[in-house]
Amino acid sequence: MKSNLINRRKQSESGVALLIAIFVLMLISVVAISLIVASGGESSLAGNYRSSTSAFLAGSAGLEEAEDECWPVTATISITP
Repeated sequence: MKSNLINRRKQSESGVALLIAIFVLMLISVVAISLIVASGGESSLAGNYRSSTSAFLAGSAGLEEAEDECWPVTATISITP
């Protein structure tokens, strides 16, 4: 009688470990997917920053070149005897 009760209890608890394992795997999957999405957004931000910095530096260099063309620097040489 006692062994019959123990066998019944083991059979009723056999699916609990499977449910816990499935829940843990789903939790790990959600965390992994969120990390992938976050890294994609971060690399997109880095690309935008790089292109805007490149455009700013190119525009600044163009302005300096135009300034040099409009107002050329004349060298004054003074020779003292």
